[in-house]
Amino acid sequence: MRTRLSTALSVALFAAGLAHGAQPRELHTVTPIDAAGRLSIESHNGTVSISTWNQSNVAIDARIERADYGDDPEDIEKTNVIVSGGGSEVRVRSDYSAVPTRSFWFGFGSMHSLPLVHYTIRMPATARLSVSVHNSTVKADGLRNDVEIETHNGGIDLTNLGGGANVETHNGSIRLDFSHYSAPSRVQTHNGSITVNLPADARLSLTASGHSMVPTMSQLPMSIQSTGSDFHAALNGGGPELRVTTHNGSLLLNRR
Repeated sequence: MRTRLSTALSVALFAAGLAHGAQPRELHTVTPIDAAGRLSIESHNGTVSISTWNQSNVAIDARIERADYGDDPEDIEKTNVIVSGGGSEVRVRSDYSAVPTRSFWFGFGSMHSLPLVHYTIRMPATARLSVSVHNSTVKADGLRNDVEIETHNGGIDLTNLGGGANVETHNGSIRLDFSHYSAPSRVQTHNGSITVNLPADARLSLTASGHSMVPTMSQLPMSIQSTGSDFHAALNGGGPELRVTTHNGSLLLNRR
């Protein structure tokens, strides 16, 4: 009860605003989550940075600030963060519903102006992560469970990853650094480079396809077979699949 009250109070204070005008607004709240629970994040503009800790809670710090291309200072106060759930699933969502729709013309197209929301989050390493963002970069370190990330314009950088990864970005680079490889993973990008770091003893089966992509290996004993734009390889005899798809991008596999 005290935890729920504390969370509700933090969100209420956050919604009230810490300052007027273009000053950034901040939120800090802690919500309980099961060790194998699920954290889901939805946002539009900003960044998401995640680290792990040995607590059965999710600590969420959010900073809302003005973008560089002309949003109204009052939009900062109209942008909120909604934290809901607990236990088996915690949901975090950037709420722009009170922000008026505006478009700005830059000669090459229109741009919808929304404030930036920068998340710094700590979560249990054994919990699952699901992120859906639009104009945001996503970074995470030390996760041991499965990760699912989708971003339209922005990069993805996952280090010390111990679970499977299902990640996709339209315009942006992807870097996956596996501490060990034990679950199938899927990586997809339209325009952007893909880098995958793997332990020397990792066992996996690679399936890669791309319109103008040729996989590059660095210190990994993999022999690639190609059929048109499809590539296949087995590392250390094969294992869980690593499926990579890119339209205009490169693939580099490194020994960790």
